[in-house]
Amino acid sequence: MTFELARRGDIGDVMRIVGDAQAYLRECGVDQWQDGYPPRARLEADIAGDRLYVLREDGAVAGFCALYIGDEEPTYRVIRGSGWSCERRYTTVHRMALARGFRGRGAAGLMLAEAERMSAQRAVTYMRADTHRDNAAMQRALERAGYSRRGVIWVESGAERIAFDKLLQGVFCRAVN
Repeated sequence: MTFELARRGDIGDVMRIVGDAQAYLRECGVDQWQDGYPPRARLEADIAGDRLYVLREDGAVAGFCALYIGDEEPTYRVIRGSGWSCERRYTTVHRMALARGFRGRGAAGLMLAEAERMSAQRAVTYMRADTHRDNAAMQRALERAGYSRRGVIWVESGAERIAFDKLLQGVFCRAVN
């Protein structure tokens, strides 16, 4: 499998995976992504901004995620709970999804590891992510990849999300809490 920047021509496959993910979450009783999120325009903007990455196997798009490397996420300014591990530039992992046939095969862990590698290549060694309280699959993927629960944040819609972070191996940071 390879992890690379998405191309404009990938948008159809990405939208198919969004539909798969929406159906999967609905089957699991999770109301995340049930309101038309993420919209095609958001994903197209991620592609245009070189922020959307795809996981490919034999040329087929198996999954995707958006990486905001070194950019501040406004919804992370307020966190309830233990708080972030530290304050430094970070990469945010957003909008991560896998095609139905790739779930349970370690693909989520591979995407997270590649996101970390790409972040470190740009001298950003701290990662953040968030997910819905009921999205057990994403929570497991983050925890298996070494991310720690840090508390609760609120996204633009006002919905609550569980926040995670990870300081990349060999990097130290003075705690802020």
